[in-house]
Amino acid sequence: WHTVTCNRTYYDALLKQTTELIAPVYQNREKARILTFIGPAGVGKTTTLAKLATDFVLKGNKEIVLINVNTYRIGYGEQVQAYGDFLGIPTEVVMTPAELASVVENHSDKDYIFIDTQGRSAHNAGQLLELKGFLRAVKEPQDIFLVLNSAVKSRDLNRIADEFQKAGYSKLIFTRIDETETYGAILNLICCLGKPVAYLTDGQVIPDDIREADPRIIAKLLLRGVDPNGVVVARQ
Repeated sequence: WHTVTCNRTYYDALLKQTTELIAPVYQNREKARILTFIGPAGVGKTTTLAKLATDFVLKGNKEIVLINVNTYRIGYGEQVQAYGDFLGIPTEVVMTPAELASVVENHSDKDYIFIDTQGRSAHNAGQLLELKGFLRAVKEPQDIFLVLNSAVKSRDLNRIADEFQKAGYSKLIFTRIDETETYGAILNLICCLGKPVAYLTDGQVIPDDIREADPRIIAKLLLRGVDPNGVVVARQ
């Protein structure tokens, strides 16, 4: 056995190198007025939307509307409606791309439009193409967030991210970062896709358990557990 001191200089150098590796992906990324959330079922899309919407309304004093795209699930959207009622903001339900385009146009006076979509299977090309049809109906620029569960295995995350490119997305959101201790898949996806991670979530509390991501925050997450003043023991 031998010990390798992981001192502050080494940690800072690794943090700087990782930050610089990620930084180009975050350049020239303007924020859109329309925020659309897509992804598999059960990853926390609606809860993430609610966190951001609550933050925008209560802290940012923004006027927003929540739109729920509902094509096949009875009762889907009740959670979005409940959030809208709580915040005192309008909510809309649409069932076709044309309806979505019309509702977006009707709310041109809002600061932000949040669009929630049903969970789609990465294995179902038809569902993803249907989703793409909704997204393309919106003529205004969107921030389309692919929401992913960070506790899912790296291979599965890669497959999901690859398949959802059929629908199109511009940014990533990782949920449940408190439920795993390995974050290498996040770096892999950033580098392979060339798309930034916009937000990280680590709990169910609305709106507190979410934070905006940037290259340094991602780098610190990847190095979580590495004590700059600690000792790493390695087998020779």
